[in-house]
Amino acid sequence: MNKIIIALLSLYVVSAFGTTYSVYGLNGKLYMHFDSDVLNQEVIHTKTKNIHQSFIITDKKYISSKNTLKNAVSTSKIVLSDWSNQVNTEKWIEVDKNEVISVCLPDTTAGAWVTSLTNQLESNKCIQVQIPHLAGSEKIEYFFKNSEYSYKVNLAIGMKYIDVSTQKHKLGYYGNEFRLKSNILFVNDSLANFNNKIYPDPERIVSRQGKYLVDKYLVTNCEMIQTLWDSIPLQNYSKDYNQMLVDTTWISRKRKAIHGGRCDANDTAANRVFLYRALIYANARSERDGLTPVYQFKKTNDDINASASYSKIFSDSSFTTMNTSYKLQNPEPVHVSINQNANGYRLPYYDEWMVLARAGDTTNAYIWGKSEETEKAEQYAWFKNNYEGRFQGSKPVGLLLPNAYGLYDMMGLVGELVLYPGKNVFEIMSNGLLAPSCIKGGSVSDSLQALNFGNHKEEYFGSNSMAGLRLVRRLSE
Repeated sequence: MNKIIIALLSLYVVSAFGTTYSVYGLNGKLYMHFDSDVLNQEVIHTKTKNIHQSFIITDKKYISSKNTLKNAVSTSKIVLSDWSNQVNTEKWIEVDKNEVISVCLPDTTAGAWVTSLTNQLESNKCIQVQIPHLAGSEKIEYFFKNSEYSYKVNLAIGMKYIDVSTQKHKLGYYGNEFRLKSNILFVNDSLANFNNKIYPDPERIVSRQGKYLVDKYLVTNCEMIQTLWDSIPLQNYSKDYNQMLVDTTWISRKRKAIHGGRCDANDTAANRVFLYRALIYANARSERDGLTPVYQFKKTNDDINASASYSKIFSDSSFTTMNTSYKLQNPEPVHVSINQNANGYRLPYYDEWMVLARAGDTTNAYIWGKSEETEKAEQYAWFKNNYEGRFQGSKPVGLLLPNAYGLYDMMGLVGELVLYPGKNVFEIMSNGLLAPSCIKGGSVSDSLQALNFGNHKEEYFGSNSMAGLRLVRRLSE
C-alpha cells in the first residue's frame, strides 16, 4: 500500500559551509545555479521568483535525463492528495530497490521538487525518480510557490513501514528451555508438571508502541560489500583461524563484485557476518542515509575469556564483544555503547524480533501455522528439507512467502543477529555466562522443528560464522 507523509515545512539543512544547487525544468532545461547554507521556503521563493511552473532543485551534479531515465517506464505512480487537509501526518511509501516511480501532484501548480535521487520532470504535475540499489530511506519534497506548506514524501527502500501499536502481540515461548521448581514428576497431571517449570521467557500477550522501518529482506552479500567496500581488503591479515576462514570468504566475494555495482532485490543473503561487522554495517548505512549512527565503539581492557568465547552485557544495553576488523591480526575486546538519541539503523532487540516474526499472530508456533507440516514449511523457509547446497551456503532472498508483515525469510535461510537490551532473556539458564546477542530464525542447516519462534543460539563471542542480519529503524513518534 502506498503511504505518504505530508508535513509542515521544516528547515532543510544541507551544509554548514554552503551548497551549490541547480534548478532544472522540463526536458532538462537549466534555469540557474545558486549557493545557500540552507534550503527552505524563503530561499526557494527568493531564488526562483521568476519561474512560474514546476521545477527541480538538486544538490548533485545534474545528469541529463536523456542519458539516465530515457524511455524509463514507472512501475508505480503516486498521486499526492490534498495537502491542506493532511498537515503533519506521518506516512511512508514502500518501494523496492531499482524501481522507477512517478510522484504526481493532484493539480498543476508552480513549485519546486527537491530530491537527491536521479530524476526527471515528466510534466508540471509529476516527477520521475530512480530508486537506489541499496536498502534504506530517501525523501522527495515539493515546496509550493508562495505558500508555507509542502509535501514531504519519505521512501522506504526495500523496507517495510510497520506500526506495531495497531494490534496485540505474543511474546515468549514455552519450549524445551526451563528449570524445575522441584524435582518431582506428577504422573498423569500435565497442569501440575507445567506449573512446576520456570520458563526464562514465558508466553504473554502484550501491547507494544512504535513505528518501524524494517528490512523487507535479509541483508544481502551485495549490500554488505558495496556499503563496506573500503573496509574489506584484498588480502587476509588475520592470524585467528576462524576469522581467517571468514575473511577469505568476504575477500573472494569482493573480488567478484564491481565497486558501485547494482544490487538486485533478490541477491543472496549475507552470511558469515560477525556481530561487530553487523554493527559497523548498520552505522555505515545510517551515515549513508544522513542519519545518526546508533553504535559507538571504544577499545576496552575488560577481561573477556577468549578461550571460552564469552562477552558481557550491561544494564544500559551496552556490551562487550570482539572487534573483528579485517586488518587486525587477532580479534580485540571492544565496548559497544548505544546512542539512545540516534535515529539510524540497528539490529533488532530480542522482543522486537519476536514481534516482527509473529506479525500479530498470537496462537501459532510457526509462521505457517500450528503444526510441523513440511509442505507448508517449505513455502516459507529454506531449511534441511528443501535446501540443496553446501554447508554454510546461501540462497537469494525473497523467493518464498513472507509473513503477515510482508517480511521474507524470517525463518530458515540465514539466522539473524539479535541483541538483548540490557539483560539476557535466558539469564536463569546461563550459569552466569551472559551473551549480549543471539541468533534467531534458524538457517538452511536446521530441521523443521528448529524453525519455531522460540529457537535461539547464544552469540557469546561475536564470532558465529553462520549469522546474517536484518536491520530496523525506529521512527520518531
